[in-house]
Amino acid sequence: MDLDEYEEDIRLNAVSYSIIAFKPQTSTKQVGETKTFEDAIKMAYEIHKENSFRSVLIYAVNETGRFVLNAFVRSDDMKLKIIGSRK
Repeated sequence: MDLDEYEEDIRLNAVSYSIIAFKPQTSTKQVGETKTFEDAIKMAYEIHKENSFRSVLIYAVNETGRFVLNAFVRSDDMKLKIIGSRK
């Protein structure tokens, strides 16, 4: 299995989603976790409304705890960008 297949397998078999906030010149911060991708998207937008982060990242997490970037929302355009497939 190559790296792309490996990452896609994590996305397709995610059991939870970690929401990570990014602000330049500071460390990243986990700001939430949810069981569904749809809830993770809602949480990402809510976090942007309440804070001044550059990006909010959504990581898919599989049952063994491995994770991969699944989507992100940047503060400059507030558009969801999905990486790979959606569950």
